[in-house]
Amino acid sequence: MAQLLTNTHIIEVFVHEDEAESESEKELPFLAEQRKREHAQNVIKLLYYPERLTREAGTGQREGFEDAIGARWLLQWSGLAAPMR
Repeated sequence: MAQLLTNTHIIEVFVHEDEAESESEKELPFLAEQRKREHAQNVIKLLYYPERLTREAGTGQREGFEDAIGARWLLQWSGLAAPMR
């Protein structure tokens, strides 16, 4: 809501307790740090290289965890979308 009212990007980083795959006390802080760093990299792209952020959209990149198979790649593989550039 604040973003709409101020026409300003607000970068939020969330880590939920159930995202940890193990009971290790180190996993959640590690995930929070990774996610924070990757969101900060996205802020740089948003401000200075928006075309890179657009190009990466739907590619299955995950903040904090290993990347997943992207929606664009899956559509391309299935023949439903043009090849990515």
